[in-house]
Amino acid sequence: MNYIIHPWNRPLRSTLIDALDSINRHEMGIIDDKALEYALNDLKEAVVQDSKDLVRYIKEGTATKNNAMIARFMGIQDTDIGWYDCEDVMPECVHIQEGGNTFENLWFHKEWNWLMPVVEKCLTTEDSNHYRLNNALLNCNAEEVYKAVVEFIKAHTQTNTQ
Repeated sequence: MNYIIHPWNRPLRSTLIDALDSINRHEMGIIDDKALEYALNDLKEAVVQDSKDLVRYIKEGTATKNNAMIARFMGIQDTDIGWYDCEDVMPECVHIQEGGNTFENLWFHKEWNWLMPVVEKCLTTEDSNHYRLNNALLNCNAEEVYKAVVEFIKAHTQTNTQ
């Protein structure tokens, strides 16, 4: 079976190989207990960092998928040159920030200026499922607003495609 070496686990792999080598060298009496302890501590730190990197990688992948879904909900088209806001649904400040109405990246998960037009569109749909979105807005929590928008759009899309 072939395993894919993802970007987050290359340092861990190297540290794991070093730790295994240190264990072997310790068993052969080449290195002392302190050197083995250092190698195992390095491995522990690498595992912790690898876990953090993996979580970040998964979140970024999820954000990319969710941002694409949000863009389509907003009428922003995926083209060969980027995401094209042909209907100018995004505010002028976003167009200025991005240097026009074609975007290489989507920042709904990081920028209020990107997220608020989506919130407005969600709240003006005829769906009555605004409870979570309203709560998140009242708490002024951007991450929760983003999650509520994603949840709302998924439910809205599912309802309208049936």
